[in-house]
Amino acid sequence: MKSTFTLLTEARSIAVVGLSTNATKPSARVAAYLVQAGYTVFPIHPVALERQEYRVYRDLNEIPGPVDIVDVFRPAAEARSGRERPWRSRRRCYDCKKVL
Repeated sequence: MKSTFTLLTEARSIAVVGLSTNATKPSARVAAYLVQAGYTVFPIHPVALERQEYRVYRDLNEIPGPVDIVDVFRPAAEARSGRERPWRSRRRCYDCKKVL
């Protein structure tokens, strides 16, 4: 199993859960920075279909390729609730207990 450091330094694709359609919100600013830094960004939003030039996915299972990191921008109360979580995936992840 790869170390956390190795995983973070080798990551190239990042899903941004809760990407806002408002460009001034932190999720949008972080996503823009990641794109500028050369990462492949997969926006996750339950309603939006397009964000600038990117296709927006409703959940992780819709993403066609592998995702190295999932960056979650959701209010803490929603993240802890028992509601359906779009960042949960049938895909395997590195140490999901640390993430979820």
